[in-house]
Amino acid sequence: MTQPASRTLSVLALSIMAMSQPWSLLAQNGGVPYQPNMKETVRVTGHAVNYTIEPGRIEPGRVGEGELKKRFTPEQMALLEKLNRADVAHLPRMRQLVIPERLDLDELEYSPLPRLYPSAAQTPKAIVVHLPGQVFGAYEYGKLVRWGPISSGSDKMPTPEGFHHLNWKSKGRTSTEDPTWYMKWYFNFQNTEGRALHALEMPGYPASHSCIRMLERDAMWLYGWGEPWKLDPTGVTVVEYGTPVFLVGQYDFNSYYPWRVPEWLAGPVKLPPLPSTPPIAPITPPITAKSESTTAN
Repeated sequence: MTQPASRTLSVLALSIMAMSQPWSLLAQNGGVPYQPNMKETVRVTGHAVNYTIEPGRIEPGRVGEGELKKRFTPEQMALLEKLNRADVAHLPRMRQLVIPERLDLDELEYSPLPRLYPSAAQTPKAIVVHLPGQVFGAYEYGKLVRWGPISSGSDKMPTPEGFHHLNWKSKGRTSTEDPTWYMKWYFNFQNTEGRALHALEMPGYPASHSCIRMLERDAMWLYGWGEPWKLDPTGVTVVEYGTPVFLVGQYDFNSYYPWRVPEWLAGPVKLPPLPSTPPIAPITPPITAKSESTTAN
């Protein structure tokens, strides 16, 4: 059931006892540094969307996962994961939480990415990863069918923008960087660099080793929805490319989290045109089971 797009989002400021992320970062707001207001309520009117940014209304200290689960249903918690770019285990650690006033809208209504992507109207399936906003969108013939949060590469190993395609996939792989990182629903999009979309913890900021982390339910969905490449019998030549993967922009590590900035929340993300798929080209080296090693996470 589709309901009006107008909704109100509140940013609930939470104090935190132990922080592993530099929360003092600022965002650029028209050239003027932005700093979150933790004391006053600010109302923002945007493109068909109204927001309020409110100070915290719960007791000081780290809010446990149990308390959040008492306040919100599982479906509402799932929405909070998307809006805050963090999985349920990390939501209680956020200094701010983006919480919609209405929690009953169609999930696509909350997407910061456009519902229609005209340049992809002739493309059966396409994945857009907006690195600045840490969000992905899956499109079918230019229509958004699913969106969710991502965690791209950290400041030490940032994920580069670019145009790729889904290659091969695996239900689970262990990272060669750290054997404790088991990456479920792994879908490679840069074979030689070992970059992929996969499930792993979502801390609420870019934290990977250049891959694109996703919530497990999103990664599992993508695993079944995305189309892998098709190779010839020799495993050397691509017969057909997989689903396009368009990585847009760069995350600004010197700015405040944009999904908590009023002006960013107030307007929809503008995407560049989807690039054209290049001609089929041979793959070097040949793709074998042994060569599907991964150095990113």
